[in-house]
Amino acid sequence: MIKKTIENVVKNDLCTGCGVCEDVCPQGAIHFSLQDGLSIPKIDKAICINHKGCNRCYQICSGVGMNLRGIAKTIFTGNLKSDYYAGSYQNAYAGFSNNYDIRFHSASGGMISQFLIFLLEKGFINGAIITKFRENSPTSPISFIATTEEEIMNGKSSKYCPVSLNGLISEINMLKGKYIVVGLPCHIQGFRKYELMYPKFREKIVGYFSTYCSSIRTFNGTDYLFSHYKIDKTKILSFSYRDDGCMGYMKITTEGEIIKIPYREYFQMLKSFFKPKRCLYCIDHYGDLADVSFGDIQTGRYRKDKIGINSIISRNSKLDKLLIQAKNENFIDLEKIELSTIHKSQRAMLSHKRRISGLNIQIEKRLGNETPNYDIQLQTNYSLIDYIAYLTIKVQRQIGKRRYLWPLIDVYNVLFALIKYLS
Repeated sequence: MIKKTIENVVKNDLCTGCGVCEDVCPQGAIHFSLQDGLSIPKIDKAICINHKGCNRCYQICSGVGMNLRGIAKTIFTGNLKSDYYAGSYQNAYAGFSNNYDIRFHSASGGMISQFLIFLLEKGFINGAIITKFRENSPTSPISFIATTEEEIMNGKSSKYCPVSLNGLISEINMLKGKYIVVGLPCHIQGFRKYELMYPKFREKIVGYFSTYCSSIRTFNGTDYLFSHYKIDKTKILSFSYRDDGCMGYMKITTEGEIIKIPYREYFQMLKSFFKPKRCLYCIDHYGDLADVSFGDIQTGRYRKDKIGINSIISRNSKLDKLLIQAKNENFIDLEKIELSTIHKSQRAMLSHKRRISGLNIQIEKRLGNETPNYDIQLQTNYSLIDYIAYLTIKVQRQIGKRRYLWPLIDVYNVLFALIKYLS
């Protein structure tokens, strides 16, 4: 009997584009390519052996969901606290790199880059999977194994576009040493599933670092921004979604000028116009299966910061101690805070992840469509406002898919700003 493959996942818009299925295929029959602004896997049926019962690509897929709480209990041990939004955790922190340049030019406070540099310098790791922009295509991301401080800095800051880690599991399997994997919650889920299938892989991984994720945007979202701000993509020499301080700017260098667009301005414009359908189902904002999670902390006194401060959630006792060591050796500044403080900073996204995502799952199931399965109890009662939000997102996504409708995005944003101002 032919079993389900990653083709079923793509057909049902459940693919996260994490890339892990490419590495798990024993025949090398899966490869990723761009399709409608997303990185999508395709199977070479001529060499696929699924007819013999192999469906490893489907088993490994993070897009079909997973038992986040159940798996977390087998991974994280010790005296842990439990939280509805963050899962199992040990401590919550606010912190930043004590290297001003790293702190200023990284998203938030540069904690991921600085902590990786500390772990590399002290010999705790041999490298880390991170993502940078290609030299010959400065708006196209590529993930790789960084083994030097310079390479780690090449991967600094956030990438608000599809990122696939395909090929990197196979590369790590051929290397000696210890490594960190940096990714989004869906990347971490895929790698954790791979570990369950191949436990020896865990021996090479010191830890998983996740950034908080409200949802990626397709590459079409970036193209829309270039169109809106009248930026010629072919003339871009360097590009960053976030640079120059807390929250920062989209920073674009061309031959004749440096263009800086405030993050809050451009990201607010994207709304849900370019969200992949799979992201609408996601309930994992913090990266529940990551050893350490990193994100912004724009609340209370932290809102006054102009350089950059991270919030951090730790779940791994060894890495938690190494964070303290990095602080004691003056690599980073770190203070323990309440998890509720991070929740306040992430309030809007947490509400969306558990409320609107739950509603999406509920409605799609009623329509007979496949949805991801989780072991977390989701909300079952929804308000009229929730349904309006659901329909608004549906309409926005249809506009975002059609370039000839993109002028409507500008109209929508003007009206949205006007209504907000008048209210």
